[in-house]
Amino acid sequence: MTHAEVARMKVALRFLREHRQTLKLRVNAAEDLLLNGKREPTHRGVCQHLLSKLDRARVLSAADSLPPAKATELLGGIVRFAPEIPYILAFLKCVKASQDRSQTAAALTQALEQLDFGETSAAQMRDLLQLIVDVFPEHERPVFAFSLLNGTAFRAAFDRTSEGWPESLSRLLLPLRALHRWLGHKERGGRRERSRVPLSELREGALLLLGASQSSLLELGEGLRRRLFDSATDAFGASPGSGAEAAAEALVALYRSLAFRDAAARAAAALELARALLRKGREKLARQVLRAEVELGGDARDARRWLTALDGVRVGNLAFERRARGREPSADAGPAADRWQHAWHVPTQRDVLVRLVRPEDAAALAAHVDVRRRALLPGVAPLVESVLAPSGPAKRPYIALAWQGPALSGRLTRGSLGVALALAWCVELCLLANAVAQCGLMLPDLSLQRFSVEGDGRLWLSDLWGAAAATPEEALAAHAANARHACLELLGALDLDVLSPAAAQVFAAESSLETLIDALRAT
Repeated sequence: MTHAEVARMKVALRFLREHRQTLKLRVNAAEDLLLNGKREPTHRGVCQHLLSKLDRARVLSAADSLPPAKATELLGGIVRFAPEIPYILAFLKCVKASQDRSQTAAALTQALEQLDFGETSAAQMRDLLQLIVDVFPEHERPVFAFSLLNGTAFRAAFDRTSEGWPESLSRLLLPLRALHRWLGHKERGGRRERSRVPLSELREGALLLLGASQSSLLELGEGLRRRLFDSATDAFGASPGSGAEAAAEALVALYRSLAFRDAAARAAAALELARALLRKGREKLARQVLRAEVELGGDARDARRWLTALDGVRVGNLAFERRARGREPSADAGPAADRWQHAWHVPTQRDVLVRLVRPEDAAALAAHVDVRRRALLPGVAPLVESVLAPSGPAKRPYIALAWQGPALSGRLTRGSLGVALALAWCVELCLLANAVAQCGLMLPDLSLQRFSVEGDGRLWLSDLWGAAAATPEEALAAHAANARHACLELLGALDLDVLSPAAAQVFAAESSLETLIDALRAT
């Protein structure tokens, strides 16, 4: 026998000696010497013969006759060296009855490590898992169940018997199984298998583990904690409602326990964590993570930028950059209403184009929100958030759009842009005007201020303010006239005389949008 086996056998023999009368053990002289500690347990066969004299019926009968606490102590000792399903089930039932659970995890873990799950029936597995769910405190269940899944035999028995489980089991164990499958295949690079894991179950499993005690989570191995952090960060940020404080703190604890390969990897993880925390309204914790990243040095530009934005003037979920003293009446006076301006959207950490209105103009804003929902078109800046009835006297209704870049009117510097890009913008302007008209919406003008230019030069229609319902025919006619004016303004501002005589004639006439587009493309 190995040294470890001898040590475990000594514990078992000491237990049998203490409960010899209760168990009514009948032993020979050699076995008596073992029980009394006068002979070392070095012969495997002799030890196994002694343990085989443990009568199951007598053990279970003795446990039934004892008070719950004493029965728990008796069976807790038995399952450590006789890990059989009947003993384990009886042990868990006694634990449930006695409420004395101080030694449950240690005894059960040792027993389950030795149990032959290949011999367990579906009913036994169901009873075993149900008792585990009933016995363990809620904050301990997920990590204990997850640790069991590390055993190949347990996983096989789990998968073989899981069909038809009651909801109390399925709700806890199936998401944990999905998460374990995902993390295990992620470690081995099994992309095909990972794709079969339902995302909803994966996220639910990660959230269940986040609900466990921090001490239990931090006992997991480094590699598992890292993979769990990635999955749990995504699950926490995507979960409905506000994130529970305990889950948020567990996520931060996981992050702080990790060792990253370099500063760039750490910074990326910090931003992902802060992103999830901000999405769930846990700004205080997010600030702590971002400040810690700044203090650690390295390239913390994004962390600094986020902290600066969070320190801005706040209106709902929006943060506006504070102005320097003297540029406005008060640094906290808030942004002006009834014009488009740049802001930072805290829950999504994205730049947005915002229009605030006075409370008495909320109805007009609601009508504009309906317009934007009708204009769900490629090239039209998407809606990020609208708040029509804010609470509190200092709050104001607003609409926030995805920031696609500065206004087109601000990009028109003579000599700085080529002919091809200018003509491409004219074509895109006409196409966007045509698409909006086909939706039955008519803009009062096509001012260059309404359009935004993305970093790669793509044109977006951002400002739909003032759009009204109209027939497509009416809107197309009005947009054609306005598009002619906008294109000539754009080309003139760039001092580009590029239109051919034929194209110039098209622009001089009351041409349709389609004709304008053809003329521009032919130039």
